[in-house]
Amino acid sequence: MKNTNLLCKDCKHSFQLWYDIIFMNAKRYTLRCKLNYKNSESDEDVVMGPKIKSAKYELCSITRFSSEPCGPEGKLWHPKNEKQMFLTWIKNIS
Repeated sequence: MKNTNLLCKDCKHSFQLWYDIIFMNAKRYTLRCKLNYKNSESDEDVVMGPKIKSAKYELCSITRFSSEPCGPEGKLWHPKNEKQMFLTWIKNIS
């Protein structure tokens, strides 16, 4: 079940890279999650040589759609502002 009250933009694990802020104006596609880090990978290609995928933080939209680590329920969501925790808790109860 999706929890629509727990927004990634209000989570303490979300952040934006400086070049995303400058070149992309839409926050929806630039927020990244500190909990979903992908290490660099190397794919072996016998013809063209190895391809190296650089390490990166995944987008929040990908993190929420997939089941790991947060999922649609927002399992690991924590407020950026501690005062907001009580208000979010009240919204979830009602």
